[in-house]
Amino acid sequence: MEIKLVHTKGQEVFTNSKIIADMLEVNHKDLIRTVEKVISRQKNSVLRSTLKFPQKIIESSFTNKMGRTYKMYELNEQAYLKLAMQLSRYEKADVVQDQMIEAFSLMKQLLLNQQERYYINTTKITNKALELLIQDKDGKPLRDLATITERGFITVVDDRATLAIKNGMDRELPYKEIFKYAKEEVEKVIDGLYFNPKLKNEI
Repeated sequence: MEIKLVHTKGQEVFTNSKIIADMLEVNHKDLIRTVEKVISRQKNSVLRSTLKFPQKIIESSFTNKMGRTYKMYELNEQAYLKLAMQLSRYEKADVVQDQMIEAFSLMKQLLLNQQERYYINTTKITNKALELLIQDKDGKPLRDLATITERGFITVVDDRATLAIKNGMDRELPYKEIFKYAKEEVEKVIDGLYFNPKLKNEI
């Protein structure tokens, strides 16, 4: 299955009306009208604000080979599934739906694996920073101590690293830049805590 049927916006997976129309082998203008009917129903739905995973349909555009620009819509998985209910009249509807569901699933798993890799590596940064920089007066790593205040320091550092990862991913930064950004944010926190400056350059 080609995962290019879907793409990411931040940490969410989307497809678009042009991709769907091409897969169904139908006129994109016809599909646009169907999408806009879904949008109209969505606006009139009293349930739309109570959904945990709301449908997202975002107006966008694409440029064809002749350089002309046309309207299209970006749809998240929930919006696509709502649209799919209106496509049963098309000959390839069932095949397209199977392919799209698989593409969404594959991309979500890819994102999950990427997030896990970010958090594992950032945890290493945090641990090393705490072990090398935050020490008590006897040189004992703070992470080995058990007071509430000291655990609070650890939480602050971990929270900053987690927030840095989220911000970097929301901004769709490359992996290496997110890793560097998280490291810098951890070091900013360390600067405000008790640490051994002689060891700072070892991180």
